[in-house]
Amino acid sequence: MKTSLKYALLFFLFSISYGVSRGSELKGQFEAGCKDGLPVYLMNTSGVRLLSYTKGGTFQFDIQNANRWDMYILMADSIHQGYAFPLFLRSGSSMQVNIPRNFNEVHISGDTVSLEQNSFYTGLADATKKFDDTHKAAVYEVGSPKYTYIQTYYSNWIINHLQSPFSVAIIRSFMLGRDDKSKEVSRQLFELVSAPAKTDNRQTDLVKDQLSDYDESYSKVKVNDHIPDFQGWDTTGSIITSDSFKGHLTLIDFWASWCGPCRAANIDLQPVYESYHSRGLEFLSISVDTSKGEWIKAIRKDRPSGNQICDFKGQYLVEDIKDSVGWLFGIAAVPQFYLVSKDGRVVYKSVGANWEALKKAIEDNL
Repeated sequence: MKTSLKYALLFFLFSISYGVSRGSELKGQFEAGCKDGLPVYLMNTSGVRLLSYTKGGTFQFDIQNANRWDMYILMADSIHQGYAFPLFLRSGSSMQVNIPRNFNEVHISGDTVSLEQNSFYTGLADATKKFDDTHKAAVYEVGSPKYTYIQTYYSNWIINHLQSPFSVAIIRSFMLGRDDKSKEVSRQLFELVSAPAKTDNRQTDLVKDQLSDYDESYSKVKVNDHIPDFQGWDTTGSIITSDSFKGHLTLIDFWASWCGPCRAANIDLQPVYESYHSRGLEFLSISVDTSKGEWIKAIRKDRPSGNQICDFKGQYLVEDIKDSVGWLFGIAAVPQFYLVSKDGRVVYKSVGANWEALKKAIEDNL
């Protein structure tokens, strides 16, 4: 599987931390070959470089004392001007990097996280192919089609790789010089990523540091806010509006057919429904799918209880359609849960499922 270099560095800034631990092995090969003795660097943002020299078109780094996950930049300017590629490593990592003749792609193999990086860059290459050269600069332009499309690719990849420490590194790229919306996207995604993926991960510290002066003020709908008016279509094509739930304690969950954690939550919600629906709790599931077929297919398979609606306009990040339910709530990551009081106020919310906290909030408000 081959992956793209072309846009990779647009999304990453890097930093390195060192501890005491066993080393990592990074091997590489230039498929076009090159002279022996040419320098190849693995560099951190402080300018500290590890040095290797080519031999028979190959190079190797033994990285010592790197006890935490972090981003490194592989640099080979002496072989191809401006060549650089971001790699995610820690002590014990085993990675092989094969660089093709055109220097625009790279194949990464090795351990699990190496294969995840290969998958990520492959998908990024496919995503960027949807835009021709006239869109190159647009990747920096907030709100441009390319910017939105690439950000959406990031978001969806992370949602489906919540156990991966590499997801934390991707999240950090959202936060560097981005708009307020992307900061909120980053916050939501970071909450979703599993605790083990954040452990012994230098990128976790950097994300937390950048969130330290950031609170929920960017959220479009906060606890104690009244929910916005909205509408969507149920599976029969009938319109259901927010007015339908006034006067009822209502649990709203946002999900998508392509979201693995959401599909699991569809199943886990069933006992919550069985425990509380008869006591007066209403359930409303709002999909951020854009495909009616995929939405219906997921419902038929999961058989979730409660009301099901979708407006087919996507997430907050995807289309930025001002009247979409995803935009009105600022839904950039799923699943999300909102417990809404009888008078329409949010009394509890979470990104990701915290069933015990949710049940307590329900008990407190029934």
